[in-house]
Amino acid sequence: MDPHGPLRVRATGMLIRDLRHGTGKTRICVGAVDRILPPQCGDRGLAVNGINIKRLSWTTRLFGVVYGGAEIVGTLRGRTITATEPARRAPKQPRYRSPALPPC
Repeated sequence: MDPHGPLRVRATGMLIRDLRHGTGKTRICVGAVDRILPPQCGDRGLAVNGINIKRLSWTTRLFGVVYGGAEIVGTLRGRTITATEPARRAPKQPRYRSPALPPC
């Protein structure tokens, strides 16, 4: 039991729910998860409770994976965020571009 109670957090990242694998838990993930399609996060992200990702208007569905950039406000306990506000669409982030290579 945490003596200070749950931590209030605001997390921005890729919200992903993989319906193909067993539990189909919704996770919020950061990093290069959108380098492949459909995006994958595995167990690296934080679990998110209180958000029905299938009802968010900006998400995409591809091969049994529902995903979209989101901002989540809630409480963090362990590795789980429990949403205390509705999810919002994440601000558009510039895509990573590798540096240009000099001509040979």
